[in-house]
Amino acid sequence: MKKLFVRISAIATIGLVLASCNNEEANTKALESDNAAVQALVDAKVATLDEEVTAACEEKATAAAQLVVDSLVKAKPALKAVVAAKPKSKPAAKPAPAPVAPKDPQKERAGGSGSVEEIQKQRNSDATKTEVENQKKRN
Repeated sequence: MKKLFVRISAIATIGLVLASCNNEEANTKALESDNAAVQALVDAKVATLDEEVTAACEEKATAAAQLVVDSLVKAKPALKAVVAAKPKSKPAAKPAPAPVAPKDPQKERAGGSGSVEEIQKQRNSDATKTEVENQKKRN
């Protein structure tokens, strides 16, 4: 009886092995479905991680912006305190303009009250030239 049982078991095992090897279409379909399931899991995990990274990045950016705003807010009262601390004084009264002396028409016709040397300097000087160039031009 043992021999009969062993023979039947061996034949069944060989049949199963041969049946599973010849079923390549079913294996391919199973492999594709497994790959699709794995890809769906990977996509879901990547989407979750992307959301977490985006949230962390936005949190850091918000914290940095808030830090800048806080530092500006802290600096603003200090500036107000400096401005407020300055004593308010009345604006200085403008001095009255000096009386203008009447002009002498004789001096105006003669070219003003400048000396001859001043007049020559004015004629020889050019606004764009330096004093050295003016000296060379005079010599």
